[in-house]
Amino acid sequence: MIKKLPALPTLLLVGIIGGVISIVVQGDSITSMVNTMTNGFHAESGVEAVDSLLNRGGLLSMLGTIGLLTIATALGGLLEGTQIFQALVRPIVARIKTPSSLIATTIASTFLVAFASGAQFLAIILPTRTFVQTYKDMNIDTKNLSRCVEAAGTVGITLVPWGVPAVFAASMLGVSPEQFIPYIFFAFLVPLINIIYGITGWTIVKKEYPARSFQQQQNAAVGGMSHE
Repeated sequence: MIKKLPALPTLLLVGIIGGVISIVVQGDSITSMVNTMTNGFHAESGVEAVDSLLNRGGLLSMLGTIGLLTIATALGGLLEGTQIFQALVRPIVARIKTPSSLIATTIASTFLVAFASGAQFLAIILPTRTFVQTYKDMNIDTKNLSRCVEAAGTVGITLVPWGVPAVFAASMLGVSPEQFIPYIFFAFLVPLINIIYGITGWTIVKKEYPARSFQQQQNAAVGGMSHE
């Protein structure tokens, strides 16, 4: 962290160092070390609380989450590559005339991607790319876009039962997503507060961008629909 090294090589290096220490210090064999990395650590200490903390991990324990993330990424790639999401929201974007409707549409669209893909980073990327020009055309600072997308894509996606964050939390808590989602008040409140901000105009920062006018953007959207 101090040297600001990339995360993936660092994690790989830590895993290798841990394996070497298990062989040199603890006397494990290479086979035992690889088996632990694959299936997780298993020990019988006689203390149930200690065993519940230690007996876990391994690559196989993460395959469910990794598989879901892989499928969600593939689906998100299809949504972006075929521009299905853009086609769905383009008619709505063309009708946006007020900051409040823009804020609400951004949050709703982010939730749409979140429920369609279950992938957190897709719920952030797709709406951001779609709405960034609209924010500039309406002279609204794009940091408001960042806040709205974060409210639904970073926090709100936890409300998606098949989303990667909810599935990961379910595996850690040992309960189904449907059991704990109703109690994630923070995930409900953050998008709601942002919608209130949009309606009242409070904290919605204006900024002049040397970009196309909003009317030009609307005409371009209508022209694109006619061309299609």
